[in-house]
Amino acid sequence: MKEKLFHFFSILDIINMYSYKDVIFMDLEFSSLKDLYIRVTPALNAKKKELDRVGLSYIQKEDIWNYLVEAKWKQGKDLMLSDIVDDILNTDSSLIDKYFKEKNNSLYDEEII
Repeated sequence: MKEKLFHFFSILDIINMYSYKDVIFMDLEFSSLKDLYIRVTPALNAKKKELDRVGLSYIQKEDIWNYLVEAKWKQGKDLMLSDIVDDILNTDSSLIDKYFKEKNNSLYDEEII
C-alpha cells in the first residue's frame, strides 16, 4: 500500500513524510504564497470546473485564490494543507461570486475617478 502512495508524491515530500501505524503524515512548509498556490492548483482547478458548471465561468482560479487569501486566511497562521484544500473545495460559490463582483466594481470605480 505505501509503495503506491509514494508514487503520488515528489521526492521532497517523501523525505518530509513519516509513518505511524500505516497513516502517513506530511510536514510541509511553504516559503511563499506562490509555492502554496502551485501545490493547491489541482484543487483550484477542480473548484474552477465546479464554478463553470453552475454558470460562473467568468471567475478564474486566481479569483478563488485571492478571495480565500484576503477573506478566509487573512488571520490564519499554521494552516494545515488539508484545511486549505478543504476551504478551496468547499467554499460557497456565492461567496466567491460576491467577492469577485465587489472587487471588479471597486476597480471599475477607481478607473472612472
